[in-house]
Amino acid sequence: MNVLVVDDTPFMRKVLGDIVASDGHRVVGEAGNGIEAIDMYKKIKPDVVTMDVVMPQMDGITALGRILDEDPFATVIICSALNQKTLIRKALKMGAWDYVVKPFSRERVLEVFHSLEMLRRQVDGSRESFGGILREDPESDRRVFLGV
Repeated sequence: MNVLVVDDTPFMRKVLGDIVASDGHRVVGEAGNGIEAIDMYKKIKPDVVTMDVVMPQMDGITALGRILDEDPFATVIICSALNQKTLIRKALKMGAWDYVVKPFSRERVLEVFHSLEMLRRQVDGSRESFGGILREDPESDRRVFLGV
């Protein structure tokens, strides 16, 4: 999958980019804030965006909303500190695919990517079909697979 990595810390972008690249994904862009993320998303239309929550100029929650306004079928994975549970929950309710808590482990990042890949293989591959088979699960605050 083509991945856009968004984080205000270059080191975190590198770590996350290295993890996803080690599993065969391509980092097709990096952004340091929400404004850059939106601009890059429009230009490169990645398969997945990893989005930090707390960033300068525009936070990840606002950027998530704007990306989903632009493309309701965008796949965004939130990357956030454990003490930001309220923001993580808000992002999931807005339409984020999943989340990874910082400091994240390689295993957790790849678990999220593998679940995404598995689900995409079970649908016909179109972004619309993929987004249409998910629904919100109020108990877990995550979108869940409805089946095909």
